[in-house]
Amino acid sequence: MIYPALRKLGDEGAKVADARAAEEAVAKENLTKLKGMDSRSAEFGQMFETFKAAVMEHASKEEAEVIPLLNASFTDAEREAMGDAFIAAQDPAAGNS
Repeated sequence: MIYPALRKLGDEGAKVADARAAEEAVAKENLTKLKGMDSRSAEFGQMFETFKAAVMEHASKEEAEVIPLLNASFTDAEREAMGDAFIAAQDPAAGNS
């Protein structure tokens, strides 16, 4: 919902959306790897710390880039609709999580 909307804004929106989506893809891959590891191993601890730092950096970039772009480009009602659609897509009852 969010990234497709940003891509419609042109080059700047597409650049931001693509970068954040790539970060999320890497995070999903790393989370899958973590799930398959022994949580008591040193390798797990190191990978978890790297994963955590990447998630925090991603969140910072969303706050610094995505939110201001959304605020500048969409009305309150449009942003609320995007948020509602995002929440609905995450609803476990809908089988989307």
